[in-house]
Amino acid sequence: MNNRYKVDISQMFTDMELQKETENNKGGNPTTLEEEIDVISSKPGCKALIEGEGGIGKTTILRHLSYMWATPNQSNNIFEGKIVFFLCLRDLEKDADIYDLIVKQLDMTDFNLETDLPEDPRLIKKCIKILEDKIVLLLDGLDELRFNNQSVISLFRKDNFKKSTVILTSRSENIDEFKRECNVHVRVKGFNQERIWEYIDKYFKYFREPQLGESLKRELYNQTNYFPKHPEAYSMCKNPMSLLSICMLWENDQSLPSDSSDLFKQLFRSILNQFNKQKQFAKISKFEDTPAKYVYAMVLLGKCMYKSLKQNQLSINRKDLNNTHSNKDLVDMAVKLGFVYEEAPILKSNFESVFMPPHKLIVESLVGLYLSKLCESEGLKFECEDDVRRLLTPFDDNTWGECKLCESKGMKCGCNTDIKRLLAPLDDKEWEVIRENVQCDGHFIRLIMQLYCMEDFDEKIERFSSGRMAGECKGKVIAHILAIAECDERTIIKNLIGDSDAFKHFVTECSLKQVQLALTYLNIPGNNFHNIDVNLMCSLLIMSPKLRALWMPDCNLSGDVINHLGTECSHKQIQLPLDILDISGNNLHNIDVNSLSSFLIMCPKLRELYMRDCNLSVDVINHLSTECSHKQVQLPLDILDISGNNLHNIDVNSLSSFLIMCPKLLRELYMRDCNLSVDVINHLSTDCSHKQVQLPLDILDISRNNLHNIVNSLSSLLIMCPKLRELYMRDCNLSGDVINYLTEECLKRRILFYYK
Repeated sequence: MNNRYKVDISQMFTDMELQKETENNKGGNPTTLEEEIDVISSKPGCKALIEGEGGIGKTTILRHLSYMWATPNQSNNIFEGKIVFFLCLRDLEKDADIYDLIVKQLDMTDFNLETDLPEDPRLIKKCIKILEDKIVLLLDGLDELRFNNQSVISLFRKDNFKKSTVILTSRSENIDEFKRECNVHVRVKGFNQERIWEYIDKYFKYFREPQLGESLKRELYNQTNYFPKHPEAYSMCKNPMSLLSICMLWENDQSLPSDSSDLFKQLFRSILNQFNKQKQFAKISKFEDTPAKYVYAMVLLGKCMYKSLKQNQLSINRKDLNNTHSNKDLVDMAVKLGFVYEEAPILKSNFESVFMPPHKLIVESLVGLYLSKLCESEGLKFECEDDVRRLLTPFDDNTWGECKLCESKGMKCGCNTDIKRLLAPLDDKEWEVIRENVQCDGHFIRLIMQLYCMEDFDEKIERFSSGRMAGECKGKVIAHILAIAECDERTIIKNLIGDSDAFKHFVTECSLKQVQLALTYLNIPGNNFHNIDVNLMCSLLIMSPKLRALWMPDCNLSGDVINHLGTECSHKQIQLPLDILDISGNNLHNIDVNSLSSFLIMCPKLRELYMRDCNLSVDVINHLSTECSHKQVQLPLDILDISGNNLHNIDVNSLSSFLIMCPKLLRELYMRDCNLSVDVINHLSTDCSHKQVQLPLDILDISRNNLHNIVNSLSSLLIMCPKLRELYMRDCNLSGDVINYLTEECLKRRILFYYK
């Protein structure tokens, strides 16, 4: 591994956007690491879950907490008086527990020299048990756990380490029980624009090339019209791992990836060029020009990692590599290219060379390269495509009779084999049940449902919907399934919607079959909907008459998509029963106000609207209030979040009119980091007072706006919100006089005031 990129975490750590999840608020509320650590520290025996996608910064947060604990100072006393253990769950053996994992990473010889006590693991475990309330466990990577080990969930059930603080990180799969048992649940959202810029500055400052950092920011984002020049690359910057890769690419040859696939290609090329630079070899200008010997070495790594990944293991060892390929020179090259580093053995008696990648995403991408090359070399085709297409035709008596005849003569039946392949595995006994007991009723899916009694039908269909096959086959099959079966539609559609071809055929087939989906909420964040067919999206909404919540943050939705969606839904006179709509993190700079107002009119029950970091212009907010006023629209909003939009020159009359459109219902208003000036707040207070408007707000968050001279408008602001319970004014450049005044007034009114 290139030592150039081994840096001190204190110099590179950058705060990320966090979202606190609660049972009553599945959409979550924004929070900070500092706030959550205060909460965790205040609850004895607190069990906290930190979830997020790969590369989003979960491990970095734990390493940062470890560093802060190990280097206390006057401004930092995190976990003061505690003993902190940072533990990687991938190292937890099948029959081991957390005590074993702690002992495993300790140097028993040093323990003996320091304490003059015997090298007895039981003594260590006993000490830990006695000091249980002083222990903090930072457990990294539940998703990397290699075995079905119950010791981790037992911590959250408080069967063990009842009095200890536990912070666990994981990707979002298979964590439902942990969500139920945890005291604190936080989702890592990655970087907002401010943090993206901060990280870029830190990166290039560390490598003493700040001018490259400035040029990267200029290339990513147009500072004049606040519009990304490269939307795909900019959207990837919200993921810290992707942003690190983009910084590396820019440092090497000032290039940007076109999409996530291209990002990994360019990252591979960058890693290989670092190797070439050390060896003084020629630079690789395009990934397609990668020398064959390097490709063979990467494929060798991918093949070994594929075997390891099937056991949820990230490490590989030299023995596996040697067994996979007999060419010693190729094996040596594979471990030296820079994709893996040699890991020190945990036990001194272990002489095996073990290699680790810097991140799980590297493993997954190398495995993808191996499988891709395997398919190319074998000329593979998805055998089930034609078979599944046949399955769309309902069984008739002749087909069913043919199946029985084939089975009775011990012959292979095409239909039989097809169903086995679709919903495998079925053993001989199960097929005997089908032959003897199941009656044909017109559709093969009902046959299977009778056999399985729906016990694990959801799981099988979910796997099928996420599998690889032709989009037309997949889309049509799932449409047929949903036409007659009750399945977990949310997961199925979430899997489908990222596959444009499958989604198109699914929606078309559902429309033909007049399928009514029972969806109540749909959470599809992080998909690339830049070129989504708006007619298909409208059809999906029409087929979902019970849909109450729709989350589409960070989906690369453009203003044009929302414009067409609003126009199309208005034309079809659709009334959406939505309570919650989240379209945060999409660049809606060029959104048409008429279309947006039409879309909101079609959601007469909308209570929560989230439009954070949407690059909304001042003109959009100004014209939206005018347009809604003209159409006599009153929005029944309970929560409105327009944080992260530049509203510096907003027309105050329009803003107050917009708030007046939410009469008697608006309880929470979030306008963080909106570049609001003191003048805007002053005029807003004056205008609302003039219009005799009182906002029924419980929560007002205007943090991260420069409100240094707000003192003269404070009383008007509080009068404007007589029911206010929580006021957030963090990072507002408030003076001591302002803080003193607000503290006194908030105490009188029993308002929680947050200014730090």
